[in-house]
Amino acid sequence: EIGPLLDKFLDQKSLSEGATIRTRGNLEQRVKAWIEREKIRTLADITREACLALRDRQGPSAATRKNDMNAVSSFLSWLAQEQHLPFNPLRGQRRPKVV
Repeated sequence: EIGPLLDKFLDQKSLSEGATIRTRGNLEQRVKAWIEREKIRTLADITREACLALRDRQGPSAATRKNDMNAVSSFLSWLAQEQHLPFNPLRGQRRPKVV
């Protein structure tokens, strides 16, 4: 289940890295929205396609999509660092251009 891992990630951001309540809330909102939109329930559901859907979806502005990708990438990097994932599938993926 992905939920408890997200909670641990957010706790670490707050406790170890000193993230503000606002930053924690922003990360939580963006990552949870992605998890729900892409129907991610387990680590096996985290696919390259699910990750790239953040960049390619229609509707939100480029800035919103970039911020969403950055928030999810932070979570995925933490999962890789904690050895829950072999690597962050968003690492190195281009972000939407904000003009």
